[in-house]
Amino acid sequence: MRRAFMLFGAFWPPIYMVFFIALIVEATIRGGGDPDNDLLIPFGVLIGLHLATMLLMLGAAVAYVLHAWRNPRVPQDQRVLWLVVILLGAPIAIPIYWWIYLRPGSENRRTPVLG
Repeated sequence: MRRAFMLFGAFWPPIYMVFFIALIVEATIRGGGDPDNDLLIPFGVLIGLHLATMLLMLGAAVAYVLHAWRNPRVPQDQRVLWLVVILLGAPIAIPIYWWIYLRPGSENRRTPVLG
């Protein structure tokens, strides 16, 4: 379950950002420069997706910060750097961290860290 959350938390926010930008650009183009009341999905659904994505990003940032801090494969002098980068640039930094330290087949993923 933790691996699924870490994977979903790493890749859903960038996917959602692309979806959200495409949705707003499409509504703006179709609405003649005014995206109000011209979305392809109901506004309430969009707000729900947005809030759920923000909560997921918060939870993923906490999980990845803890993972980076406790991960013995992250060099000691890079742990604080990873913490700052994850906290300040989570949608970009978390997929990079996942690719380097968590993906199957990575040379940095030899033993489980958090269980």
